[in-house]
Amino acid sequence: MVNKMGKKVLIAYSDEPTRRIISQTLGFLGGHETYVAQGIKEGLNAYKENNFDVVVAGKMYDGNGFKFAAEIRRHDAGTEKKPVIIVVCDDYKDTENNEKWMSINKIFVRPIHSETLLNEVNSIGE
Repeated sequence: MVNKMGKKVLIAYSDEPTRRIISQTLGFLGGHETYVAQGIKEGLNAYKENNFDVVVAGKMYDGNGFKFAAEIRRHDAGTEKKPVIIVVCDDYKDTENNEKWMSINKIFVRPIHSETLLNEVNSIGE
């Protein structure tokens, strides 16, 4: 059961070790209810079927967190935008492309401290 502070979080990430760390951090340490998707289609289906409070996305086997965020924004057109947090690899260099970043609430570059991500998710909706 999720505690009163807990949020429903979709974790869309194909890299298993990173996905596991994010899920354990948010679930076990943060008391958040987490769901996992590895691909854009799987993640979008889960997003449509559930009322997530926040999405944490990154490298996916069929795309990336930015492409997934764009699909979410298309789905949510005209409605309240759910927060999206992106976790990117340290070699991601496309910081100049502001259009990609417009629909993202926060971008973290790996490695990221678990506490930093947990604090960001906890602060959403406060």
